[in-house]
Amino acid sequence: MDGSDSFIIKILDNAEVKENLLENLEFVYKKLLVYSEHDVTKLRLLKGYFKSLNNEAPFDLFGKVFLTFLFGVFATNLSNGNIINYFTRVTSHEIDVSQIFQTVVNLSMLIIMFLIGIVFIIRDIFANKKRTKIIEEILDVCIKELESKK
Repeated sequence: MDGSDSFIIKILDNAEVKENLLENLEFVYKKLLVYSEHDVTKLRLLKGYFKSLNNEAPFDLFGKVFLTFLFGVFATNLSNGNIINYFTRVTSHEIDVSQIFQTVVNLSMLIIMFLIGIVFIIRDIFANKKRTKIIEEILDVCIKELESKK
């Protein structure tokens, strides 16, 4: 049911992004009013929908727990010296330069792949939270404005 991206694209179709933040917010405000036909009930429904998107889903919670676990394992091994011991054990033998270089490159690639994976997980978890929160706040302003006109 998460069609927030398609909804936002539909609402802001052919919109020009301007330098002025207030003009952009006012544009979204007017578009939401037009989309809801100035109906408070429709605005409340939209607000409820966006509010539900901002609440933590099980996947969000799992992602946070998983990241915390990974960082905990990494920090524990780093503080205990296990990672440094591994590097010294690998490089302490008499190995020619090409094998050392290959080991360093392999370990570097693994670390880079791990960091890229973490970045993508974080980005996926928090990608739309800010945008939907802003739209929820604008919907709240629309509702208050329409109720004050009555």
